[in-house]
Amino acid sequence: DIITSLKRNADFVEYFHKLGESKGRSALIWKNVLNHLKGFSGGTIQFKHINELWLERFQNYLLERIKRNTASGHFGKVRSALKRAVRDRIITRNPCDNVVNISPEDTERKFLTFEEIKQLSVTIPKKLPNQQVAKMFLFSCFTGLSFHNLQSLTYEQIEGDNVKFFRTKTSTWHYVPLSKTALALIGNTVNCPPTAKVFKTPKDRQC
Repeated sequence: DIITSLKRNADFVEYFHKLGESKGRSALIWKNVLNHLKGFSGGTIQFKHINELWLERFQNYLLERIKRNTASGHFGKVRSALKRAVRDRIITRNPCDNVVNISPEDTERKFLTFEEIKQLSVTIPKKLPNQQVAKMFLFSCFTGLSFHNLQSLTYEQIEGDNVKFFRTKTSTWHYVPLSKTALALIGNTVNCPPTAKVFKTPKDRQC
């Protein structure tokens, strides 16, 4: 059970890099954290040199450069990586256990004004995928439907001046009235295949 010197001398930055590449949809966030790790450490830091003081200094480094809530999330990725290193038997304990987390700030929920929505409506992107995302967003503004509801929305759910969607929580269909603006965003639906999606958007991350 003794951790070999070879493991303790291993580079945490490189370990974090490889771990981040396996994170799928969150890989980009891990890459952002990696860039800060490289900036703080000079590009490399051995596991044996990562202690509570080093981690607290890294926290301060993040707080000087990015918003507090982002810094909190970034430090959480470092904590997760060190936790994984314990599991991989590279280190015997996670030094983050003795470091206080960066507490996130309460964020005020912001809303778009009608003038801002109006401005968006006249600046629809020309590229088709981006255009679909913009139209879907505006449709959401005028109906209150969620991103999930709109992603799966089909033409058969458009019934006259209403859109219907199934609410799993209550196992019931709900009907939302459509304004002229909302209807204009989806256009004429008469000859559209019933099961075809109204908004042909790219992957979630691009949306």
